[in-house]
Amino acid sequence: ITQLRLSWLDVKLGLRLLVKYPMLNLAAVFALAVGIPVGLAPSHLARALEAPLPGDADDRVRAIRYWDPLSSSVAPTWDSDFAFWEQHLRTVATLGAFRTSSYNVASADGQAAPAEGAQLTPAVFQMVGARPFIGRTFEAADYAAGAADVVVIGHALWASRFGKDPAVLGRTIRIGRTPHVVVG
Repeated sequence: ITQLRLSWLDVKLGLRLLVKYPMLNLAAVFALAVGIPVGLAPSHLARALEAPLPGDADDRVRAIRYWDPLSSSVAPTWDSDFAFWEQHLRTVATLGAFRTSSYNVASADGQAAPAEGAQLTPAVFQMVGARPFIGRTFEAADYAAGAADVVVIGHALWASRFGKDPAVLGRTIRIGRTPHVVVG
């Protein structure tokens, strides 16, 4: 192993070169200042993407989507895709589906103003660990043929349109043109 010896002559030569070529030194400092973060960014990004979601103690699949390589985007999925996945995926403990949209929700005064919402399967509440403030979530019986249309309204909608009235449970409200019974 060789030892690095630094003499006073080396120090003087280094200082002289710093003074003689300031732009070269500035370029070197800039290259180090930019090069190190750029070189480390992929590994930091990979670690961030592998980190579990907050509150998720295990590594679980959170979404299944079709990818369209021609458009380089997520391809739309249909109810038949969900039915196929539900029937054939054996390594998935719970499978749920949702579709977001804007809906006209009639309030107590009879006016139907738009509200953001989602159509979803009963398993979605279980998957995300969401519990209703009052009432219940969806059950498998709610999806049986001939069952009444039911709805679970969000806290913001409950507060703004229904004044946080707990008597909203069991009330029939109109979403679009279809009456729904509030269950939660």
